Amino acid sequence: MRAMWKLALAGVAAMALVSGATAQEASGAGSDRGWVTTWTTALLKPTFVFSNPGNYGFENRTLRMTALTSSGGSKVRVRLTNRHGKAPLVIGKAAIGPRHKPFNADLVQSHIRNLTFGGQAGVTIPPGGDIVSDAVAMDVLPSQLLGVDVFLPEKTGAIAYNFATATTSYSAEGDRAGTASGKGFEPTTSWYVVEGIEVENPKSVGTIVACCDSVSITGQVDAGMRWPEILSREFRERWDDRAPSIVQTTLSGQRLLTTSHYAESSVSRFERDVLDETNVRAVLLFVGVNDLGVPQMPPVDIYSPTNDVSAEEMIEGFKRVVAMARARGVPIFGATIAPGSGYVHLGSPYWSPAQEVKRRKINAWLRSTDIFEKVFDFAAAVQNPLDEEYYRPGASFDNIHPSDSGQYLIAKSIDVGLVMKAAERAKPKPAKP
Repeated sequence: MRAMWKLALAGVAAMALVSGATAQEASGAGSDRGWVTTWTTALLKPTFVFSNPGNYGFENRTLRMTALTSSGGSKVRVRLTNRHGKAPLVIGKAAIGPRHKPFNADLVQSHIRNLTFGGQAGVTIPPGGDIVSDAVAMDVLPSQLLGVDVFLPEKTGAIAYNFATATTSYSAEGDRAGTASGKGFEPTTSWYVVEGIEVENPKSVGTIVACCDSVSITGQVDAGMRWPEILSREFRERWDDRAPSIVQTTLSGQRLLTTSHYAESSVSRFERDVLDETNVRAVLLFVGVNDLGVPQMPPVDIYSPTNDVSAEEMIEGFKRVVAMARARGVPIFGATIAPGSGYVHLGSPYWSPAQEVKRRKINAWLRSTDIFEKVFDFAAAVQNPLDEEYYRPGASFDNIHPSDSGQYLIAKSIDVGLVMKAAERAKPKPAKP
């Protein structure tokens, strides 16, 4: 069960505070039994390392955040966050509805649902807090594009965001939450405020979480061709309603060991972003390329700190993550590190012969270790058979980020039957208070 923070509820008109209620109590979310996460993301703390509206915040603006579902369900609830905020975040109104037309922000009028929080249309989330909306009856389909509207009437100050989403979301001036028309909405490639969407689906085995870096979020924008999305469809083809929901909590620039000025390390965020996910039943861990590549970069804010790490340190890092998963009773699968040779970022080579030696040493250990349930050989799936330092032709557009073809090859290297068996037998334990 996801840990909840204390918050204050505020009705839009009266803005009356209800103190001392936890987010779960306020939302009426109740038990997680029968619920799965159908979409989630990881959000970065605001930083001027990037030019993003989230660094300044919003006022009198409606965000329409786009999410591609994994599992369907008969009810839905939405998680909002002010995790990295310095001031209370006032939510004036929120709504959810399916998008049905490509390349615009329209919602399907007959399927739009207003969201409430403890029965109130608005809510104030304190700094560092999260909240789950009340559950609302709504037929959510698998692989469906949803728009989550959040109206922010007051100055928010800097708020968290995910800037590398490969997804088109929108925002508009004024209160447009719950309106079907997308006219006046401006496109954005960032996600804000919305941290997760859950659906009631008692037939599903549960939620499988992929913890990844930007290697897992590339390809065509809005195409639904990232490997966790492909994997989700394959599970559904084989197990229909029993299929687990496959979601990914991905940060661009993610490193296994090092927290940079903007991205938390896998080790630091693993408990919160992965193991605390609703009804988590298994984990797919695919990180490591940035630990090797970032030390080659100039010492500027976007990369800092640019500390180098050894293969042995990386291996110990993987062991730490596995230990956290096992302590919670959650099966964890690993993946070999894909190639990086030839990639150039901001004019600087991202790779070196020394880093390639480390990658091969780490991958050799990953292929031989038994601490994971299984290690899937993503590197072998995408690398050039004539030169394993590089991607095979067509599998990457820059030799570090997979194309749609590369994402497909990664997805097909996963033994879905093995993952399903692990998810079915998992007996997760709650986090210690």
